Amino acid sequence: MRVFLLLLWLCCLTGAAWAQSSLARVGFVDMARLLDEAPQMLAWRKRLEGEFATLSGRISAEAARLQELRKRRTQEDGISPESVLAELENEISTGERGLRRSREELSNLQSVRKNEALDAISQEIGEAAAEVARSEGFSAVMARDAAIFVDPALDLTERVLAKLREESP
Repeated sequence: MRVFLLLLWLCCLTGAAWAQSSLARVGFVDMARLLDEAPQMLAWRKRLEGEFATLSGRISAEAARLQELRKRRTQEDGISPESVLAELENEISTGERGLRRSREELSNLQSVRKNEALDAISQEIGEAAAEVARSEGFSAVMARDAAIFVDPALDLTERVLAKLREESP
């Protein structure tokens, strides 16, 4: 009987050790933080600002011109003939439509460029996360917001950021 209990106990210990060694290790990353802090994203933001600086400047100048026209319209109200006021109103209305179109164009262009950059940078982040996970023995990596609680030892965000910083030009 003692031998049987001893063998049973040894089987339980070996089975538990085997089960633990075959458990999958799942790591987590904070994608929002990675997208905010990745050097590739910061570089992209600077490029985008430069790329759209001319259009933004043109929009700002047009907005300032319209503000001056409105101010002039207010000042000339009751002083200038109706034909001059109507001409000012027409110019203001036309300018506002043009300004709205320009702002929409800028917004659409920025949105398209942002989506292109997010696709490319998300791919880089995914590759870096996979590389970190493989090197540290993780079986899978998930987004942090998919979990209610994550043990800090399983959070790979900082290590992935370090990897991205290494790869950044």
